[in-house]
Formats: sequence, structure tokens, C-alpha cells
Amino acid sequence: MRYINKSKPIRFSLLVGGKECLVVEDVKKNFNLSDLYDSLINQNLAKWLSQIGKTDLLEKIESISKTDMLTQKIGLYNLFAPNKLSSDSPNIGTVKELLVKCCITFDDLKGTPYGNNIELKKAAIENVDDEIINRWCESDLELLKYAYSKKSYNVLNERNSRTLIDKKIVTDKNLILKIAVDKNLNDILERNCEYDIRVGDTVFEMIYVKGCYGGDFYIGKYPVTQKQWKTVMEYNPSCFTLGGYNLPVENVSVDDCQRFINELNKMTGKKFRLPKIAEWMYAAKGGNKRSDFKYSGSNSINEVGWNCSNSRGETHTVGQKKPNELGIYDMSGNVRELCKDSKFGGYFSCGGSYDDYAENCLISHSVNPNSRRDNQGLRLALSL
Repeated sequence: MRYINKSKPIRFSLLVGGKECLVVEDVKKNFNLSDLYDSLINQNLAKWLSQIGKTDLLEKIESISKTDMLTQKIGLYNLFAPNKLSSDSPNIGTVKELLVKCCITFDDLKGTPYGNNIELKKAAIENVDDEIINRWCESDLELLKYAYSKKSYNVLNERNSRTLIDKKIVTDKNLILKIAVDKNLNDILERNCEYDIRVGDTVFEMIYVKGCYGGDFYIGKYPVTQKQWKTVMEYNPSCFTLGGYNLPVENVSVDDCQRFINELNKMTGKKFRLPKIAEWMYAAKGGNKRSDFKYSGSNSINEVGWNCSNSRGETHTVGQKKPNELGIYDMSGNVRELCKDSKFGGYFSCGGSYDDYAENCLISHSVNPNSRRDNQGLRLALSL
């Protein structure tokens, strides 16, 4: 309350929206529900209305002051705001209107029938801008979760993104990774390095690779299997099939693989691709955890890969040998893996295969791809 020496007796004005209000029209012009509510609670609003002779409004204010907080705010809004709400009493419509107008927060709804109404929160969040969402989500973690699942990942700030994960509001690994990628939360990416993408009854398991020359990316934990290929393409081109669908797919050309990737991207909405040869070699060496092994994960080819000395002349189920430092399997041996040469636009096969000598399974070794052969498959990469 501000005292102003206008005349005797001393008159005082009401402060609303940071402005001194001498008449009701001033209150409406500078409308601020928070200021009005504070003045209602400390009875300054009643005193001011009595002083300026607004007995009609004074009676309404005295009636409003006897109700609950939410009803008080709705009543104040409809008395002084430029545009009235749809009702004078709390209901889904009036509460949503006040939320969207930012006149109340979700904290104001605690203890009311609307406090845990997630549908109300969802409806409100669809009608406000990103700045307001950020403000709301400082105190409402359920809304924070909804904002990430429903709206753009660009909506929320880094602080809220980290809160969502640190307070275990989101526990789904895939959603954690999406948030971490979007907000460049590299420590979270490294703690949650695996990204699983389900297609039908199969899962594409991807490993996060940090610090490559061309930027971070994901690469397949295993070579693409026959089951994965058949799920997407509805046929199996492989020559070796007796060991089951978890054998690596083979007998595929560059064009076959590009068609497979195109179909997979349509099914998932992702950006799968063949790895660049520099990415493949970086991941095979263990990425930022590299130990300079000759083969991917070891200096002994028999520890990490199927080759002509141990394969009995056939491919083997993926993931049976020791992984490398990043947890990636079969990058040496089993099947050669198609990679793209980003510098010259060509393709290479890397990693060696079940029928190659050990020296052809070195990380540094690559050959021109075959059109189709039972020792050539692929491993997927995924852009962030």
C-alpha cells in the first residue's frame, strides 16, 4: 500500500503491476493477478475499495475472500481483468484458461481436484510458449516428462533436461539418450552408451561413439543379423542359414544394403546409414577408450574374431567372441562390413571374415566390396 498526499484526509493508492492505481480503471489497465491476490489476503484491496466508495465491488470482494484460493483467483480475475473467464467458479475450463494466461501455476493447484490432473496439464502445455514451459517445469517434474515425450526436444533447457534424468523421472534408456543427445549431455551419453531401437520383434542395439573426427555417432553393437534383415526386407539373402537367424546377414551388395537402410529408416523415422570408413576404424580401435590393438579388442584374432583358423568354414552367431573396449562385437572376422569412403564417395569392406587369414582381419585392412558373396555383410551407423 502506498500513501499519497493528495488532500485531507490522506488517501492511499493500490499498487498493481508496479503502478499506483487510484481508480478501478487503473487496476484493469495494469492488471496483475498476483498483486491483487496479495492485496486480497492482507485486506488492502477491501480498504482501498472502501476508500474510493466502490461498495458494489467491496461486497463481491468480501464474498470472494471467504472462498478457497483457486476460487479467489478466478473471482479476482473476472472482476478486474480486461477479458473475463468462461465461469466464476473452478472447472477444467477456467483452470486451463488461468494456466495458459500464466496467472496461476501448477503449485496453485495442489490440494485441489485439479492438482494431479495430467490431462489438464497436457492441455495447458500445448497452448504456451517454450519460456513458460521452462518456468513451469522448474517445479513440476511430471509436466517436464510430458514436455519431452509430447513436444519438441528443443523445448526445455539444459538444467531441466538434466533434472529429468537425475531425479529418475525418465527411466527409459532410449528417451534418456534422446534427451542427452539433444542437449549435449555427454557425461550422460557415456553412462548410458547403448541405444536400443525396436522394429517388430527384433531390436537394433547401437553403441554411442564419442570423439570421432567427424563428430559423435552410434554404431551397431553387432553386424546386422539375418533376423533383422528379414524383419525389414521380408526375405533372407544369406548362404549360411543353418545356425539360426542370429547369424550375420551376408551375400548382400552395396545396393542391397542401401535398400535395406532406406526401408529401415521409413519404418523407424531414424537416420541409419553405412558407417564412414574413418568412423568404422575409430570404433573398431575402441574410440576414445582405444588400446591400440591390432584387431578390434585384442592382439589375438582368436579372442575377438572368427577367421579361417577357427571358423570351420562358416559364419557364426554374432556376439560370441570378446567385444572391444566400447562393447562392440565381431568387428574383426565373421563377415566383412561395408563402409562408405566419405572423401571419394566409394565403398570398402572392412574387418575381414570367417574365411580370411588373420592379417586380413586387421583393423587397418580394407578391400573393395564384392557384388554379393557369403563373406560380406554390414553394420549400421546412426547419426546423432
